[in-house]
Amino acid sequence: MTNELPAIRLRDFAAPDVDAVLALWRRADAVARPTDRPDALLKRLAHGDDLFVVATADDQIVGSLIGGWDGWRGGLYRLAVDPSVRRRGVGTLLVREVEARLRRAGAERVPIRVFFGEPGAVTFWESVGYRPDRDEAIFVKDL
Repeated sequence: MTNELPAIRLRDFAAPDVDAVLALWRRADAVARPTDRPDALLKRLAHGDDLFVVATADDQIVGSLIGGWDGWRGGLYRLAVDPSVRRRGVGTLLVREVEARLRRAGAERVPIRVFFGEPGAVTFWESVGYRPDRDEAIFVKDL
């Protein structure tokens, strides 16, 4: 990518995007998760909603964000922005888009998981209005 940022377009994730999104996550040094696999992304796609959004520049995927909605709360997962276009508003565009979709679905609260091992993550999420919830802790069990 050049210094001049091509027009950013947001669209729904689609099956042909699987390899490009996984490659983006690697380029972005996202903390690896057990579900970073093609079959897991296709399973997410089969869920049938429009909450998995990708950002493109010159038809290349340069950002992604997965939203979730369980009828009670929204969630944001796996925000990744290509290092070549960081600090140019791509992450903020993705967050605002998925928040709007969650709001339309009825979400009133959006908890997120922020990995302390991802440089800049805490600062970014605070910059778009999120804050640590001192009353909750995340517990996890791999199945």
